[in-house]
Amino acid sequence: MDTLFTEMENERKSEVAPLAVRMRPRTLEEVVGQDEAVGPGSWLRNAIEQDQLSSVILFGPDSIYDTVGSDAAFADLSAVKNGSYYKVPGTPWNWLNSPPTVNQVLGMQWLPRLLYPEQYDNDLHKTVAGYFKTFYGYDLSESEFNEIAANAQPKA
Repeated sequence: MDTLFTEMENERKSEVAPLAVRMRPRTLEEVVGQDEAVGPGSWLRNAIEQDQLSSVILFGPDSIYDTVGSDAAFADLSAVKNGSYYKVPGTPWNWLNSPPTVNQVLGMQWLPRLLYPEQYDNDLHKTVAGYFKTFYGYDLSESEFNEIAANAQPKA
């Protein structure tokens, strides 16, 4: 409920907010240097404005992840055309999004390794197998891991 001091309180909150919060774009018009991605007429902006965007992460101009390969809306993206997209692992539950599960910890291990492989020197299979052993009491074999991650790894 607004009071006599609401506006003053909001101004004060914005003055002491962290820099990242103060600088964060609040509208698509405030996004700088990304006209190709979110400028007027772009597919992403249209999807956002029409509330038709569910879950997608864009990474660089030529690679993305999600289950977009069979969606006609994404057919013209170079990443889809050249097969540079990755399916989020979903065994026994999705590793990143819905429904929220403990497997999101695996997503936090998988996604940065996918996007920044040079920053990691350990084997994702070992990490995932250790997680399965600790949380599920299950010894995950390398072939089982390969099946889970078949569409989630960079193509050689």
